Amino acid sequence: MTAATSIPGHPPEFVAVVLASTVGTRLFPLTDIQLPKHLLPIAGTPTLLRLLTAISDCGFLETVVVISTDDAVTLPSLQQSLTAAVAGENNRFTLNDMKITVLRLPTESPSSVDALRRV
Repeated sequence: MTAATSIPGHPPEFVAVVLASTVGTRLFPLTDIQLPKHLLPIAGTPTLLRLLTAISDCGFLETVVVISTDDAVTLPSLQQSLTAAVAGENNRFTLNDMKITVLRLPTESPSSVDALRRV
């Protein structure tokens, strides 16, 4: 796949979707409600930020990060690490040239497939 290109006024050809909507109970005691698995640090950097950087490096221009209804830590973490795309909007960010939108699921999703259907 070549780097994605965007035509002004048209949506990008591909949009990456990151499912970050679970705590990771099998990783307990490393994870809990205040430190979900996608925020576990690797060499001091949250896993989610490493993944978003890799996605951006692959040429994606847009990414959607899906979080759960009760997630209270992912947005503040991204606000600390990334640039807000639009002042006053706390769920849209940029990383290099990639737009990142955080989508909070309205209800608990029983599976990842259900979360994808809502994107």
